[in-house]
Amino acid sequence: MHRRAHAALAAFAAAFLLFGGGSAFAQKYQIYQKTLGNGLDVIIVHNPSVPLVTVEIDVHNGAYTEPPEYNGLSHLYEHMFFKANKAIPSQEKYSERLRDLGASWNGTTGDERVNYFYTVSRDSLVPALRFMYDAITSPLFLQEELVKERPVVTGEYDRAESDPFFLLNRAVDKLVWWKYYTRKNGLGERDVILTATTAKMQTIQNRYYVPNNAALILSGDITPEEGFKLAEQYFSSWKRGPDPFAAYPVPEHPPIQKTETNASQADLLARYEISGAGYAEGEKFMQNIRKVTSGDIQKVCQKYMHNLQFVLLGNPAGLQLGPFMY
Repeated sequence: MHRRAHAALAAFAAAFLLFGGGSAFAQKYQIYQKTLGNGLDVIIVHNPSVPLVTVEIDVHNGAYTEPPEYNGLSHLYEHMFFKANKAIPSQEKYSERLRDLGASWNGTTGDERVNYFYTVSRDSLVPALRFMYDAITSPLFLQEELVKERPVVTGEYDRAESDPFFLLNRAVDKLVWWKYYTRKNGLGERDVILTATTAKMQTIQNRYYVPNNAALILSGDITPEEGFKLAEQYFSSWKRGPDPFAAYPVPEHPPIQKTETNASQADLLARYEISGAGYAEGEKFMQNIRKVTSGDIQKVCQKYMHNLQFVLLGNPAGLQLGPFMY
């Protein structure tokens, strides 16, 4: 499910916070907001069309909070969220409880936020809220579960690296975000993920998983009056923490210092187009690009690039990169 639907919901909530509770937008979509005493933003999206409610928490975390030694751990944390906590002793029991609730669930990690959600029937709302509270406030990060989950996360890395355009985009990003690349690398670094420790997970929790750095979103068959009352009942005891962005400010990225050209990237793009693009298997792709001649590459470069150079950085005025325009 549900990643696209919940991305839309998060966008709705962001628009609400941006334009304010009295806006026509908020009134049209029945979005209501309140901040608890501990700093937790509570957003209610009232939509009683079906007897379902989604309980979601968004945390202001992600790649942009990660120095090199933590790159990829916001994503690993997302995976560890669905495992043991002080109320649920193991990942197996966690999954069993989700089945008991009849929940549809997931989590996603972006550059600037991590979110978690359960969608349950109306009559399972209260236990789902309690379940969410336990998961967000008391994860255990058991070493044996951490060891099991590392290859799951690096498996996503493997799938991404099988796509030639992922490799190209990563190369471009490393040049654009040349000083703080890890702050834009949501997937992270393989070595950091494979050597992650319980202590590092706890550092992320203590630093960013505080109510004054999070939002609780309740959407569906729930009124704002009921939602705010339940949020107060189940989440007001979550202890406020220091502002993580005061103690650990995100560095401002400096502008690009120079224009660079890279003929080898042009070569790769030209070979990819000539070989037909769209190959799902990396080995098949490699076999086909080996058949491409320098004359073929020259023709494509002349079509899309000036002076047989692919301009990665600098002033793009006048460039005609066709399908390669970002």
